[in-house]
Amino acid sequence: MARKILALYITISFLFNFSHSFVFAIYTVFLKERGMDLMQINLINAFFMFAIFIFEIPTGSFADRYGRKASIVLGSVFYGGGMLAYYFSDSFWGFVIAELTLAFGATMYSGATEAWAVDSLKFYSYDGCLLEIFKRESQFKQLGIVIGALIGSYVANYDLALPWLMAFAANIAFALFCQATIREDYFKHNRSLAKNASMALIAKDSFHFGVKEKRVFFAILFTSAIFMCFQPLNMYWNIVLTESYGLSVGSLGWMFMGVSAFIVIGSQFSTAFAKKFKNESEALVLSQVVTTAGILVAALMAELPIFVAGFLFHELGRGLFGPLKQSYINHRIPSEKRATILSFDSMINKGAALVGLVVSGYVAKIFSISVSWIGAGLALAAFIPLFLSFKPKE
Repeated sequence: MARKILALYITISFLFNFSHSFVFAIYTVFLKERGMDLMQINLINAFFMFAIFIFEIPTGSFADRYGRKASIVLGSVFYGGGMLAYYFSDSFWGFVIAELTLAFGATMYSGATEAWAVDSLKFYSYDGCLLEIFKRESQFKQLGIVIGALIGSYVANYDLALPWLMAFAANIAFALFCQATIREDYFKHNRSLAKNASMALIAKDSFHFGVKEKRVFFAILFTSAIFMCFQPLNMYWNIVLTESYGLSVGSLGWMFMGVSAFIVIGSQFSTAFAKKFKNESEALVLSQVVTTAGILVAALMAELPIFVAGFLFHELGRGLFGPLKQSYINHRIPSEKRATILSFDSMINKGAALVGLVVSGYVAKIFSISVSWIGAGLALAAFIPLFLSFKPKE
């Protein structure tokens, strides 16, 4: 049974990321084509982050209270609704409404699949390495993103709005797939416990655990710090390629394929990297030395090959970090509150990302995109020794 759960978890990750990645390579280009400036683009995404900050704990406790399957299916439906809203929108507030819908869907989905997989495996006495599971999941996630982004960028050559409609249809199909395939045997076993715990109590207890458990809170805070630094790169890389280097919209999909490939390579090295350190917290933080170096090289915006090399190298560090963080935090949280604590993690991360979006949007508009990237790289370089000095004992 554990093998079936693992196969389904990886399939779900692949299909979910494929279903909404049609728009990944063309997101900011689409908004700019619809008349949004750099600050407006970041503010639109900031509404998404703010909504996630508000929705994360309630939707996480919903998953722990009523089941992760229901949360995954509903999240996919709302995600599809947000994609459809984007297809029909052509104004700032129209895009904000679409982002709020997407945010609710994202929070329903966030943490639920991870919690379902870990608790299902525990229910069937799986004793394998979680890091290896999350490493494999990361690789198939990126494969789904690559395929979707390539298809979306190719279609966008003919109609920039059409990838949003495709994402709507794919998310609805994904919701139907999850409804038909996900089982929650562990949840049936714990149903009496779930009925005796209100959503508010689950949320409260999970919040307190997330803050009081020093190792968990350390990982959450460091993730938030680096998420804040990632935002200008997330938002402007495709604008830089199309406007500064003259690449076509169709070529963005190939760049995204390179991004995903380097994330997969980074995740592949995560196990070997972790073994080099006795302290997992230290491995978590030092993985971002790679990311920092890549950001600062890319921020120079020199010749195209140098820019691409720096940008892809920074993605290597991000790929290294993902499985390390997932394994670190899941080993330290209780099953009955797993989805809510993972949602608390996501909530804090998105709050930090919101700050990063507003600040980098202002800097990019007043100065330049390059300056916003240099600031992000220097901030990340400062965070690494700061967090190393406060790392918790294992």
